[in-house]
Amino acid sequence: MLRFKYLVIALFVITFGNNFTNGFHYNTYTISCDSDSMFPVFTCHNILKVKFLNANDKLKLEIGDIVAYSPTTIQRFKARQEGFHITTTWILHRIINKTNQGYILKGDNNNFVDNDYFGLIKPYQVSYKVYI
Repeated sequence: MLRFKYLVIALFVITFGNNFTNGFHYNTYTISCDSDSMFPVFTCHNILKVKFLNANDKLKLEIGDIVAYSPTTIQRFKARQEGFHITTTWILHRIINKTNQGYILKGDNNNFVDNDYFGLIKPYQVSYKVYI
């Protein structure tokens, strides 16, 4: 049986339980967040499954996947200068395009792409895939 390690993707997380689905082990978590950028797919306090991505997993990411990434300090600073304040460690958004150098991401409920504030999101910044 293949076993995956799932980690927490939010600032505040409460372990809700251990589950087995189709032979894969995962933990479920409820997230605390400060926006509804992914509404109606999920909102604050939903229970989400997440999987840590190794380098091989990142090569398999596709347009439409929801991932968690962490903006760099420089990206956070530039966004702050534009009036966009980030209060969480991780951002969970959908891949809407990808290049050899990185990803274009967007919250489903946002009217802008993340890259407007952060530039291209590099693969090293993406650490988790969200399973709905």
